[in-house]
Amino acid sequence: MTGPEKLAETQLSPIETFYNTLKDESCPLQKYDQMRKIWVHYNMKTIKKNYYDHYLLSDVVLLATFFKI
Repeated sequence: MTGPEKLAETQLSPIETFYNTLKDESCPLQKYDQMRKIWVHYNMKTIKKNYYDHYLLSDVVLLATFFKI
């Protein structure tokens, strides 16, 4: 994310916009395809309302599963 305006985007950005500055490398095609499939499967409308919230929920569920809450 380069700014809060990105959360309002209504489509997944092109693969070229995903760049890992810590590792100094582009996003692998396999990871981008996974993001694209999730976007399409869940009929997502915006990054904030759908993709970001889905990502956070998935993260919490995985943590809860790990700690067996």
